[in-house]
Amino acid sequence: EIAFIDFNFFYTPGVDVYVDNDIKGRTPELSSIKVNPGPHVVKFEAIGYETFQENKNFFEGQRWNPSIEDLNPKTSMESLKRSLIWPGRGQIYTFDINNTKRKTLGYIQMGLAGTGAAGLITSWLSFSKKEDIYNDAYAAYLEKTTPEDVNFYREKAREKHEEMVSTKNQGIFFTILTISVWTWSAIDAYYNFPYKGLLLGNDKYNFDFGLYAYQGRAQPTIKLNYKF
Repeated sequence: EIAFIDFNFFYTPGVDVYVDNDIKGRTPELSSIKVNPGPHVVKFEAIGYETFQENKNFFEGQRWNPSIEDLNPKTSMESLKRSLIWPGRGQIYTFDINNTKRKTLGYIQMGLAGTGAAGLITSWLSFSKKEDIYNDAYAAYLEKTTPEDVNFYREKAREKHEEMVSTKNQGIFFTILTISVWTWSAIDAYYNFPYKGLLLGNDKYNFDFGLYAYQGRAQPTIKLNYKF
C-alpha cells in the first residue's frame, strides 16, 4: 500500500514540489502525490520565495498535508542581512532560474572577500612582527659609536624599515579590498534585489533614492515607503 501527500491547504501558486530531488509537479495543478512508505525528503521551491524542505517518514495509507500553508517571500532585508554576514550570501539567496547570474556574482564576492580577509589577517600579523624587528634594528643602530658600525647598522635598519613599510602597504590594500567587497555586496544585495517588481508583499519598509522632478527641476531625493 502507498502513502499520499495532499495539498488541500497549500495556497502559494506556482510552487514546484520535489520528492527526493525528483520534481513531481507544480501547484495549484498538483493536488496529490503518491509516495512509497518510508523516509523521503519533500522540497518546495518557487521563484521569489524561500525554499522549504521537510524530512518525512511515511507509513502505509498515510495522507499527509505539509505543515506549511505558504512559502515565505524572499525579502531585500534578508538579502542585505546575509551579505552583511558574509559577502555573496545575499546574492546566492536570490538565485533562481530567472536570475542565474546572481549565484555567479555571489561566488565571486565570496571569493574576493575570502582573499581579502586572509590577506588582511596575514599582512597585519606579519607587519606586527616586522615592526618589532625594525625597532630592534633601529635600537641597535643608535647604540653604535664607530663609523663602520653606524653605517652597517643604519643600512640594516633601513632594510628592515622598507620591509615593514611594504608589509604595511599590503595590509592597507587587503583592508581596502575587504571593506570594498563587503560594501559592494551589501549595496547590491539590497538595491539590486530582483523581486521588488513581483509584488510579493515581502517588505514593509522600502527605501528608494534617485532624481525626481520638483518645481520643474530634478533633485536627488530619498523616499521611505511603509506598507500597513
